[in-house]
Amino acid sequence: MTSERSADLGHGRPQCRAFFVSGLILAVALAGGCKPASGPSDKTAAKKPTPKSAAMKRLEAEVPAVLVERVMADARRVFGGSKEAHQLWPAPEDASLAYYRSVRMIASAARADGWTSNPTVVDMMDRARVEEYFRALFKRTYPQIPVNEAAIRAYYEENLSDYVVKGEFSMRQIFLNTIDNPGKEKEKEELAKKILSDLKKGTSFTQLALQYSDNEVKDEIIGPIDCGEINPVIEKAIMALEPGQISDIIQTKSGYHIFRAEKVVHPTTKTLEQVRDSIVAILQEEQYPEYEKLFRAHLEQKYPAKRYYDILDSTDTADSAIVADSSFFTLTAGDYRKKLEVVPPAMRAQLKDPDFRRDFLDSWIMTERVRRAAADEGLAENPDIKHLLDYAADVIVGQNYLEWMLGKLTRMDESEIRQHYDNYRQSYTKEPEKMRIRELVLRYSTGRSMPPREIHLNRMKMKALAAEIAEKLKAGAKFEDLVRQYSTAPSKEKDGDLGLIDPDRRWRFLRENIAKIQVGEWIGPLDEGEQFSFFRLEEIKPAVLVPYDETFKNQMGPVLLRLKRQELAVRIHILLAQNYNKKMSPQQINQLILDEIMKEQNKGADVPSATENKKQ
Repeated sequence: MTSERSADLGHGRPQCRAFFVSGLILAVALAGGCKPASGPSDKTAAKKPTPKSAAMKRLEAEVPAVLVERVMADARRVFGGSKEAHQLWPAPEDASLAYYRSVRMIASAARADGWTSNPTVVDMMDRARVEEYFRALFKRTYPQIPVNEAAIRAYYEENLSDYVVKGEFSMRQIFLNTIDNPGKEKEKEELAKKILSDLKKGTSFTQLALQYSDNEVKDEIIGPIDCGEINPVIEKAIMALEPGQISDIIQTKSGYHIFRAEKVVHPTTKTLEQVRDSIVAILQEEQYPEYEKLFRAHLEQKYPAKRYYDILDSTDTADSAIVADSSFFTLTAGDYRKKLEVVPPAMRAQLKDPDFRRDFLDSWIMTERVRRAAADEGLAENPDIKHLLDYAADVIVGQNYLEWMLGKLTRMDESEIRQHYDNYRQSYTKEPEKMRIRELVLRYSTGRSMPPREIHLNRMKMKALAAEIAEKLKAGAKFEDLVRQYSTAPSKEKDGDLGLIDPDRRWRFLRENIAKIQVGEWIGPLDEGEQFSFFRLEEIKPAVLVPYDETFKNQMGPVLLRLKRQELAVRIHILLAQNYNKKMSPQQINQLILDEIMKEQNKGADVPSATENKKQ
């Protein structure tokens, strides 16, 4: 199909606050665990219940209701890029159930191997517990963050463009070409009428398309096409149809068309009521920091505590010295120093700053307030909280254990680094490959008011000239001389020289054809719809790449090894889920993981057992 025909279809410092308030973010999410909710997650308006799928029923039969949303979010993150997981479990709910089972299996192996006594894991689980308490307490205080109607409407009006649904459609076509068949316009018109009559009698559209259509590829689905992209006459006719309906005969300068609508989505703008829930959630999220600050102030007032910053800042403070005291807890300098042992190194360095150190103490005190408030509210006995904490603990202990085991995967062969470099050269390109190309263009008239026959005659005349030029080139004529004599493009003033261009930034048509020739060779004539073109490849300037040297290998080796471990972690989750029904013991799970690591390490390479190199 020529391009013309295509046109027809034509509080405290943020860091310390994060150490407490975003404990799960630091301790769990970054370790690949459950996704914390930093703000309100409940919807303001109740939604109509929808029938549950069989996959959802399977998920809810095994996963506590309070965990379903969180498990599904985690599964999307872990399995999202895995083709194997998608093939095994096409339904998101089944993939989520598989992920949940694999997490429990890894956690059981980790616990059997003593990982619940690891100081870092203990601290992470403790912070996860406090974070869960904080969320539950906040929700009890503020069941819903209020959002007024005026704010909802203002947001909607200010972001109205976000709610515009652009129309689109897809269709099948029977096309009868008249532009290349001058003198047969009446014959094609009568054929179009016969086809339409047969369609109305029930004859298959596919059958008639295969029998009569002049398209190179017959009965293909065209689209989806956004509204406004093609001939408005054709678009208007298709948009008036329902899926499955047939259009009347539509005449364009290219010929006669009959369309069958496959999909029609009319342009529309979602109403405020349709998007109210999402706007409320956004506005609640925006107001969450303010309400969190109010809640923290409430806890401070209800559970006051004294701070002794001077004792904290003294360099010779005894371990027994009290740095914070209240009716519900006491912190000593010794407690403080012990706490630092599990603080991330980057934060530990910042604690040399007195102001930061004091903010760290304030954050710790807030943590203790939350513990006390949770005890007063009986949260430890709340079934939903128990489920959430059990899951968070499984994720934390299991993920840390799996990461430790994956640390045994230490090899990244140079051949693997080189293969990555070769496969992703575009990512390491300083300057792209460029080509110097010379063109000769023969353009013919196709005005909208021009009769189809005249367009055809112009096309045939230029096609004949193109053939004549091709013969001259074959006979040895100079490309530049022919450009000066015949070309209709502005580049004629430079003997057709387009200069150095990046072929990836030009139209695909040119790039694909230039790839067929060598420097000094020409190609043509190429039919580009309203013109015939010749191109000669004059020069190739190679791409300038980041050098593959020791610096590159030293930088990329650790990065690629980390990615390799991440990919292996996903495969281990999949493998465990597939073996879930075998009721494997922790030791068997451990061995299965080790075996998989051994395969990746280098076919039979020695991998230390999980009982060696015991955790600190």
